[in-house]
Amino acid sequence: MKTVEPIRNIDDIKEMKKSLAYYGSERDVFLFVLGINCGLRVGDMLTLKKKDIKDYELKIKESKTKKNKAVPLYHMKTEIDKYIQFLDDEDYLFKSNKLDENNQQKP
Repeated sequence: MKTVEPIRNIDDIKEMKKSLAYYGSERDVFLFVLGINCGLRVGDMLTLKKKDIKDYELKIKESKTKKNKAVPLYHMKTEIDKYIQFLDDEDYLFKSNKLDENNQQKP
């Protein structure tokens, strides 16, 4: 089984965020920042909707462990406000460019 080591060096984190901001999209930057700050699996983050963040707290049921988890995100207030301002409650936070069989954007 492959293991993935976390990025532990703060300079590496800053460089990755800078690269994503330059080469990637706002979606990619927010996905990275949220992942670094809350420690969720990518698969769990891709299923998140705007309604899962309320009062700067993320509430999620982890897919692997089936445990409910509440993650405070007050320290990300600026990033959250900027990213979700135009999303509806039922919108996925991280929309894909791919469409499902009903021509709806996949999470």
